[in-house]
Amino acid sequence: KDPSWNYYIVFTDGLSNQPQDVPEKYDAFKKLELYFCLPDYWNFEADGWPVYWLEKLAEIPQKNNTWYGPGDTIPAGDPPQSLSERFPANHFMLVEPLKVKDLLEDPIFKTAGIQFMGIIPILQEELDYKIRNSATVLMARLVKNNYTEQIDLFRQAVCRKRFLNFF
Repeated sequence: KDPSWNYYIVFTDGLSNQPQDVPEKYDAFKKLELYFCLPDYWNFEADGWPVYWLEKLAEIPQKNNTWYGPGDTIPAGDPPQSLSERFPANHFMLVEPLKVKDLLEDPIFKTAGIQFMGIIPILQEELDYKIRNSATVLMARLVKNNYTEQIDLFRQAVCRKRFLNFF
């Protein structure tokens, strides 16, 4: 951690060793690593779920013969569970780097062909909104509300729950 940063980056190490079988359009994501961007005050003893979920998420592509791309959502368990008592998010959405983009565009990674995707925990109403609209529309709402891939345990949902299909 650089002292000038106000965040930690915790990422997979080795996911990119097994290239994903991606469609040609997503060739840049063939060699992928995932990361969480955590605030610098993060307490890993109290909230160790990012490390747990990085390990779990890294297993999925090979185990299920699938691949990850931008906008993909993954449930936090089956059935989906809140990440912690203090944080009701129960799904993850994969996004291209925003806050740490410059850092992760290091020539070392580019030369190796490694692409990074951030993991944003999302709430159930945000997942429902994404399904109705798209990952792009949900991401636009997050950005509009000044949210990046940096975890904010106190953030509010960027969309309302639908009530009798009126919202």
